[in-house]
Amino acid sequence: MRKLLLSLIGISIFGLLNAQNVVFHENFELPSGADSVATYSSDTSSIQNTWGISTDLYASGMRADSAICSPHDTLTLTTNSFSTVGNAFVLLDFDHICKIEVFDKAIIEVSIDGGITWAKLDTTHYMGGSTKFGNNGNVFNVLSYSSAWKSGMPLAVPDNSWWKHETFNMSAIAANSANVTVRFSLIDGNGVATSSNNYGWFLDNIVISASPSELVPPVITMVPPMVTDTIYSSSPQNVTAVITDNSGIDTAFVVYYVNGILTDTLGMTNYSADTFTVDIPFHGFGRTITYFVEAHDGAAVSNIETNGNYSYYVKYSS
Repeated sequence: MRKLLLSLIGISIFGLLNAQNVVFHENFELPSGADSVATYSSDTSSIQNTWGISTDLYASGMRADSAICSPHDTLTLTTNSFSTVGNAFVLLDFDHICKIEVFDKAIIEVSIDGGITWAKLDTTHYMGGSTKFGNNGNVFNVLSYSSAWKSGMPLAVPDNSWWKHETFNMSAIAANSANVTVRFSLIDGNGVATSSNNYGWFLDNIVISASPSELVPPVITMVPPMVTDTIYSSSPQNVTAVITDNSGIDTAFVVYYVNGILTDTLGMTNYSADTFTVDIPFHGFGRTITYFVEAHDGAAVSNIETNGNYSYYVKYSS
């Protein structure tokens, strides 16, 4: 009896992005502090609330910026102007905790004329993890991550496990512009003085990246069945994946190794919608095959690489 061993080793996703430029960055840390943002309150009274540094909550480092919703007020945190000239793709990343009540709103807007006019970022730009951002009117509040931010407990005090990372693709608005600014606005929705005792909005690690080529890699999802046990066949082994990208897929392929030696690269066939497939050929008995899937959208690259969780044997007797 002879044996072919194929170890199809788990799945981890990572993207290999093209070179990109950070055109704006603010982490609120010392010694510079919050020197690249400006604050504003729409309240004209002598007692105004504003954004202020927190040393109790922070996504990294030791500091973040924060604001508590103020009755009948809009509190804004606005970045300094930056340029994206020569760059067709622009991404906004930040970390936040938005423990504000459901009547209040936390929104993000972009201006390309230094703050004269503003465009609100919405679900067409959103790439974050909240399933409720769009349905919630393209705003953040306690419902955005109901469980993590304890929407049913207005008096709950956040800790540093509450931080969520967000990404917006601002390319459609802010690409190739000389005078871009971004503002974060905390808007009171019902005039309640205590804002139902919700803790406020906390921001950290604001990063804006720009690139001449796309910054967002394709997303690859393997299609079952993934064989995880012994099978009795010498047949070629099929690899199928759903691969998606906003700008379309240029190429997709499987790279595989036999006994740790790079053996071949196989082009995948787009046979149905976003589904791609290819067969790894039979290479004889007593061999180990590892592989990964890679996809290109013409600029950014994404791949699913072998890692060590799935394995199976192919056996037969002559």
